[in-house]
Amino acid sequence: MYTQIKEYRCNQNSYGQILEKDKAEILALLNSSKYTPRETVSEDYETDRAGIINELEKEAYELYPSEEPRDQQGRLSYPHNCHSLARKMKERRQGWEIVRGYAIEQSSLGSVSIQLISHSVIKNELGMLVELTPFGPESSVFIEHTTGKFGIDLIAS
Repeated sequence: MYTQIKEYRCNQNSYGQILEKDKAEILALLNSSKYTPRETVSEDYETDRAGIINELEKEAYELYPSEEPRDQQGRLSYPHNCHSLARKMKERRQGWEIVRGYAIEQSSLGSVSIQLISHSVIKNELGMLVELTPFGPESSVFIEHTTGKFGIDLIAS
């Protein structure tokens, strides 16, 4: 059972503040395993997703002309950022909503301390959550929670 939440890492452009109430809600969701199901991108959405990644790659080169922020796989990280992908998909698909929360690697569940990664997904017109990144449902669980902090990873212990 996890009893405390601490800030772990601030991502680029993070903002806001997390309240004690938020920490208590997140702990309750985590300790009760109330994970929100999400699906991977279907073929119907893959064309939009690929177009969005291309748009974001162009934006990344404009925003970071001299440096190329890359993820662990060597890809430009900005185009594969969950928050950017969700924002752009919402712009393309009328009636879709951004849903924020935390992703947790399944392999870490039950550990003494676990990292909660600030994460955004998109809710489609059918009310299903769609994962737009490679950080898929088979490797992670998702806790839906809109805290005052955006882009702040947490640690539960």
